Order: sequence, then C-alpha cells, then structure tokens
Amino acid sequence: MKNNEYGWTLTEMICTLVVIALITIISFYGYVEAMHRYKTVKMTDLVVSVASNIQTKYMGYPDYLGISTDRIKNMEIIPSDLKYNKAQALHHYMDGRLEIFSVDDVKKNIEAEYFAIRFENLSSDMCFELGSLKWDNNMTSGLIAMEIVAKPQDAENKEMNNVGEYCTGIDADLFAAPNRGYAIACKNGSRQAFPITPRYTWKACNCTENTCMITWVYK
Repeated sequence: MKNNEYGWTLTEMICTLVVIALITIISFYGYVEAMHRYKTVKMTDLVVSVASNIQTKYMGYPDYLGISTDRIKNMEIIPSDLKYNKAQALHHYMDGRLEIFSVDDVKKNIEAEYFAIRFENLSSDMCFELGSLKWDNNMTSGLIAMEIVAKPQDAENKEMNNVGEYCTGIDADLFAAPNRGYAIACKNGSRQAFPITPRYTWKACNCTENTCMITWVYK
C-alpha cells in the first residue's frame, strides 16, 4: 500500500469475469452461425452439383430409367467427400439420408422422364434455409419442382391439403405422404411458385427431431 500497489477489488473481478463470459458467448454463437451458413452453402452446392452431374452423365439418353442412389455409386456423380456408410446408405452434409430416384410423367405416360434428389432428416432450421433460397428453375438448371415435407406438429399442419395433384406433369406418388404437412413449388401451376416465400417455407418446415425432408425434381 505504501508503494501505491493494490489488488483487484471484488467489483473489478466480477466485471472482468462478466466481460470474459460475454466475449465467450458471443464467440460461440458466432462460430455456430458461421458453421450453419457454411453447411447451408455446402448443402446447396451439393444439390446443384449432383443434378448437373446426373444431367451430364445421362445426356443423350431418352430418360433416367434405372437411376438410383445405389447405381450412381461408381459413376463419379457424388462429391468425393461424401461417403456411403456400412449399410451402403448415402448421407448428406447434415448426416441425413440422401436419395436419388427416377420420377415418371404420368400425364404423358412417360417412364422416368425426371429424376429427384431428396434430403431426409433435416432440422427445421436447415429445412427453412434450403427451402427459402431463390433456386434457379429454368431451362439451364432443369429444376421443375420442389417439395418440402414435415411431420405435422399442430392442427394447422394437419389441415394442409395433399397437393400432389397440383404439380402438373409429375408423378403424384412422389408427393404422397399422408398425415404430413406440405409446401410445394412447381413450374407448371401450383400453390406456391418459385421462390417459395419464407412464411410459406416456415410453415412447411415445422418439424422436430430432424424429420424434415426436401425433394428437388429435375428434367
């Protein structure tokens, strides 16, 4: 004390700890948000790249007959950082299942005219991020429809209609999922045109425990 030296007071220590705690919390949430954005970009790029690779591989073929998740395993269509697990199931970057399959045009009676890329086991947040993006649905991309499905959590979702019939030219079986909520975007007539509005997407992505599912249909 004679040399004007003294320790921190209790108030100063508490203030310092509070500042450190705030910085830690802000840094943590900043990291979580950055990782979420990164994974959203990765998931978006995955859809676009897989669709483009499939279209390139099947160029010159009249349809996508026989295409499946298992068939593309050795076709160099899937990015190298995606792996099949021991059960030979393919998973996307959020650890949910990734399925690829053909889609019939029942109105024109054309088998396997389209193909679909489906992400399963999405969280509501990731479902919303992907569903509300401004997807390019044009002649270049070939995207003609997108469906968002979630298990209903309230009466509002349970009352939503089965909208498979609204998607012109697409096999209705693709959209058959009883007792689940729907949002759908189709190029040729639907309840919601591209891009799907955030309000509409949020209603469709009302799922818990990573049960949301999005399907993109390409020509």
